[in-house]
Amino acid sequence: PLSHGHTGPVKIQSPGSTNRVFPLRAPLLQSWKEIGIDALPQLDNNAGNNLGVADLQENRDKGKRQLSSLIYLLEGITVLTDSLVAKVLVEKSPLGHLVSRGIQLDNGTKIFGRETILSAGAYRTPQILILSGIGPVDTLKKFDIPVILDQPAVGQNFHDHVLIPTVWQLKNTSAGYTKESGNPVFNESQYNLGAFIDLMTITSLPKEGLFNAIAEDEGSVPDAATHPLLKQDRAHSSHLLRYSGVSADGSAVLMISVVFINSARGSVTVRSADIKDAPLINPNFLATSVDRYAARETIRRNVRLLTSSDTVLGREIVAGELAAANPLTTESTDEEIDARVREMPGGCYHPAGTASMGTVVDTDLRVIGISGLRIVDTSVFPVSISGNLQVAVYALAEQAAEITKSTMKK
Repeated sequence: PLSHGHTGPVKIQSPGSTNRVFPLRAPLLQSWKEIGIDALPQLDNNAGNNLGVADLQENRDKGKRQLSSLIYLLEGITVLTDSLVAKVLVEKSPLGHLVSRGIQLDNGTKIFGRETILSAGAYRTPQILILSGIGPVDTLKKFDIPVILDQPAVGQNFHDHVLIPTVWQLKNTSAGYTKESGNPVFNESQYNLGAFIDLMTITSLPKEGLFNAIAEDEGSVPDAATHPLLKQDRAHSSHLLRYSGVSADGSAVLMISVVFINSARGSVTVRSADIKDAPLINPNFLATSVDRYAARETIRRNVRLLTSSDTVLGREIVAGELAAANPLTTESTDEEIDARVREMPGGCYHPAGTASMGTVVDTDLRVIGISGLRIVDTSVFPVSISGNLQVAVYALAEQAAEITKSTMKK
């Protein structure tokens, strides 16, 4: 398709490109259509419109996941293993400006350079900043860390996509729908080339309910024409049905749901002045009406897809949710769904926001108030991205490289 490149370093494959046709593919496509979610043209959700059903696209080359260190060669780079950065070395220039001179490892080794780039991620980057004396002054004083720069936004604004898994019992365990069912089709070599997931469905939330949830959180009626969550249809959640690794006898499938919009914000801080102590993380999941509504409607859509008489999956294939008590059904109330959601959510390994652009770094990724110090990781993302972060991180890194090179030439 015209929306895709063909010469770049990042390879993409899908079930279609690897000739993997899963037994539940056709019923799943039909069921989504039966509840009003259509398949996208060419089953491609990276061609300008991602709302709908598409092939799952994975960053693999001939079945092997591509590590970023293989995509972007580390020529001329020295990598220190088993090393912890204890802090950034910051001093005042003769003119009184704060300047980064390098970093210090936890063993005392100091490494100096003209530019220091932190890429420790949304958990460790704020920890390193705070241990360097850059962060909320109350936190610095609490742990007797010398104050270099009072920056209250460090470690705040944490957000992650919420992941909610549910397990569903199949009516006919001998139908061969899953890898563990004994279906010989899964012994064919192409099924080892990717995940046992074929379709990724991305959906938008019903506007009326979202409108009411926003009003409840913000205490006023939102303007539907300008509010970022309302002014246009956007990706609010994704749904992936997995056909392996759920039950030993192949009698169940796993629905993986990811909520992309997260209005609640958590935090990351230090638990001590020692870099070897893991940071203290408060994800604050589902703390707003918007987030609870998004999770509830995402699960409700799954229940309708998999168990209602509206779909071929509900009529013929799925028996119901496999749960210890109170399985979800199309009759479940909001309160029952909310209670179940509170039991299940976790992060989606997409943490971001703890050194946000606009508060901690500027548009050139420089830490505001300190020369020679940049941050290049997801901690600079101020808002949630409606999708996986991998490509966004690569784009950020490429842009950061260009910005840094242009600075070094001056």
